[in-house]
Amino acid sequence: MRLGTRIGLTLAGVLAVAAAVAGYVVWRAQEPPANAPDRLRRDPARPLVVCAGASVTQGRMSANYVTLLEARLGSRFQFANAGRNGDLAYNLRQRLGAVVALRPDFVVLQIGTNDVNASLDPRVAHRYQSAKGLPVLPDRAFYRENLVGIVQRLRRETTARLALLSLPVFGEDLDSALNERVRSYDVVIRDVAASEAIAYLPLHETMEEVLRAQPPSHPRPPANVMVGLAQAQHFLLGRSFDEIGERYGYRLLSDGMHLNGRGAAVVADVVESYLRAQAVAPSPTKGDSR
Repeated sequence: MRLGTRIGLTLAGVLAVAAAVAGYVVWRAQEPPANAPDRLRRDPARPLVVCAGASVTQGRMSANYVTLLEARLGSRFQFANAGRNGDLAYNLRQRLGAVVALRPDFVVLQIGTNDVNASLDPRVAHRYQSAKGLPVLPDRAFYRENLVGIVQRLRRETTARLALLSLPVFGEDLDSALNERVRSYDVVIRDVAASEAIAYLPLHETMEEVLRAQPPSHPRPPANVMVGLAQAQHFLLGRSFDEIGERYGYRLLSDGMHLNGRGAAVVADVVESYLRAQAVAPSPTKGDSR
């Protein structure tokens, strides 16, 4: 066999192995949670809380704050995890039927990090548009339109109390352009919560307080490639999201976009405070989600 042929076959074999490894990591990251809407067995004795969002909520590419809430409040509430990796607000809006069908008592929405990410670079925006079936290139106006659509449908078709979480920090340099962009999307969330008379939960603000009190040690700027590398470390090498985040210098994040255990605990703290307060409030009627 000629040398060139052997090199070609070796290269093909290496590429095949790399593709198989990448496919395995993606498959592991996409596994739905046991309490996904289509897997949930409803317990009528406990109020149902649906946590809806993207990968931070799904908890496969990120430490899982829904699992923490179950551990803390599972005797009083049942939790459904309606997170899906990579979703923008538009995608969550398209799959709301599964949330409505559960007849939830509470819906906690944490969606928008991918909308922010897609808005940072036209090339990334085009990739999101193709991969996620978006009718237009994503921007802040498109985000607002879909967030309003999500809230209004849930108010029309459920009696659930609704809450909107502001977005997690994007990287841990709080003075960066990335976090300025996040704050501009948080303004949209606050405006929608106020106009629709529903709860606004200050996740971003709480994370900023934590980071300003104990600044991170020279965290790396977030990059999309870091997400893939973090998932490979987690699913192939068995490293925890805390270990991965520490390697990158983060305090609350694992890869600049997703949460480590400390970050997930901050989300759980914010949602837990809301649920404990709401547990003693009067139940709303349909269309009144305050």
